[in-house]
Amino acid sequence: MKTISIRMNYEFPKGYNDGNKAEYAFSMHMLGYARKLDNVPAYKAGDVLDYQVKSSHCSVCSGTNLQEHLQKDAANRYAYVCADGTVYIMSKVEYATFVSAFSSIERDSQKNGGKEKIRLKHESKKMLRWLEERV
Repeated sequence: MKTISIRMNYEFPKGYNDGNKAEYAFSMHMLGYARKLDNVPAYKAGDVLDYQVKSSHCSVCSGTNLQEHLQKDAANRYAYVCADGTVYIMSKVEYATFVSAFSSIERDSQKNGGKEKIRLKHESKKMLRWLEERV
């Protein structure tokens, strides 16, 4: 695992949630421009280049089988973007360990189908300490 630091003080488009902001900032850092948000499934392509970009309290996948999800995932690397702009770059194995340590199973709202999903917990001192210990 390694870290990079990115700028997070952009004027984000109206309506962007924390995950959209993380992807926008990571795209600006890696590509020099903000990629348009898309709804391309994880098994077809990464969010930015070959990275899946994640942030605090994000949905990891639909369903409860993380290993199955990661086997199908087109990304080779994972970027966890912290609120302060620190980005932890992880391999698939490192990301699986991270998700296993800091996620829970939640249920989507009935409006979104009510299916179970794996979701990362909110960013915490414990989570940040865990990440820093592995750099």
